[in-house]
Amino acid sequence: MSSYTLSNFRGLPTTPVEDLTTLMFENTDVLTHDDDVRVRNANIDKAIALANSLENTTTIIIKSTSGLHKIKVIVTGHNNGYVYTIDHLKIPVKIIYSVDFYT
Repeated sequence: MSSYTLSNFRGLPTTPVEDLTTLMFENTDVLTHDDDVRVRNANIDKAIALANSLENTTTIIIKSTSGLHKIKVIVTGHNNGYVYTIDHLKIPVKIIYSVDFYT
């Protein structure tokens, strides 16, 4: 995974959120370093704050068994290991590789 950069993520095609139900995911966390997990959690909190104040769309990179996928959502909350979106999606935190605020 170290070969992926923000530039690579911008080049990923956006996956329609409707297609998420067809993807398969590993049962383990996609991040292995504690610092990466802390950054992910901090960025999820920022996404919630931006959504509440500006209804800002957040770009989330998720990892499935078939590779990385980019989705654009408005994050409204998180708890119990899940991120919740304005569209009532429930995304497991452990499959989130990156949370960013670019468009």
